Amino acid sequence: PEPQPRTGEGINVRMEGLRRDYPEYWNNIIRQIQRCFRPPSGNWVTSVTFMIRRDGSVTNLAFERRSGNASFDFEAMGAVECAGQGRFGPLPEELPYEVQPIRFEFRPSGGQ
Repeated sequence: PEPQPRTGEGINVRMEGLRRDYPEYWNNIIRQIQRCFRPPSGNWVTSVTFMIRRDGSVTNLAFERRSGNASFDFEAMGAVECAGQGRFGPLPEELPYEVQPIRFEFRPSGGQ
């Protein structure tokens, strides 16, 4: 079954397998990106995709959908770059993949 999105403050996330099997790692990813995310005011939504490598570094960061507000979009992208600089930690040892695909949807706080 497809994982359901988890809604954090201004963030919806999709990650195959991690939510159910590795909840501590899952929650840390959300927490670290939230710490780095400083959205401008407005009701914008943008989606980014990226991969977490075995060592916890981020690769293949790209927009999946842009909001139309460049400032909001690049703040979302910057939050992933910020969090991906060692804050995620290595992938769980038991995870049988070398990279973990992630999709984040960013919304401003309170925007639904």
